[in-house]
Amino acid sequence: MDNNVWLPELSYYAKQDYVVASVSYSLPATWFFPEMLMDIKTAIRYLKVHAEEWNLDPDRFYVMGESAGGHLAALTAVTGGLPQFEGGKYEEASSSVKGAVLFYPAVDMLHFGNPDLADPSRGYEQTLYRKKLEPQSIAAGVPFIRDEAEIGKSMDPRTYIGKSTPPMLILHGTEDTLVDMRHSEVLYEALKSHGSEVNLYLVEGVNHAAAAFVQPEIKKIVLDSLDRWSGRNRDGQ
Repeated sequence: MDNNVWLPELSYYAKQDYVVASVSYSLPATWFFPEMLMDIKTAIRYLKVHAEEWNLDPDRFYVMGESAGGHLAALTAVTGGLPQFEGGKYEEASSSVKGAVLFYPAVDMLHFGNPDLADPSRGYEQTLYRKKLEPQSIAAGVPFIRDEAEIGKSMDPRTYIGKSTPPMLILHGTEDTLVDMRHSEVLYEALKSHGSEVNLYLVEGVNHAAAAFVQPEIKKIVLDSLDRWSGRNRDGQ
């Protein structure tokens, strides 16, 4: 998540007795999938290895991300324990997490502008710095991912949903012009069909990364989910 924007907001959760770590990861300009996912996993393992030193509970790790970070947070949640996404340092610890909070995540990387081909009228082009190129193609290291079905599938969180998939909270604006809300909807539908715990909140009339996502009501929704997953009762009952 963008440190400049999110760290002041994430302090809210620190004040509610959650340790918050903001992780940097390799960007698609120089690195390709799955390197950025493995960066996140390495950071999680690093934190777990130092859990006793920093008074962390390794059994209560959660991941949160927005947009491309939401894509990686979803992938982190569904790929816990999969050896093809592990490796590197701190292998004595697991990169599995107990839940994921996703803000307007990218999900269907093969059909990015028209998720899951559910509604052909909702397709649109993505324009990036310097030239037109599908953003998921940059991440995959290929010119056009629409021609790379296997790579697209490997980058789609829905590919890895299974019995061990942890609970997720998904939030998305209905007027998102960068990552269509259908991305969150198809992930929600896939998780529900597998019997996974998931809640989806569509914020009416809100665009991508809008200030609405840091309003107190949204923070309370996130906190309530974290508390439920943690088994925490703030009323002491």
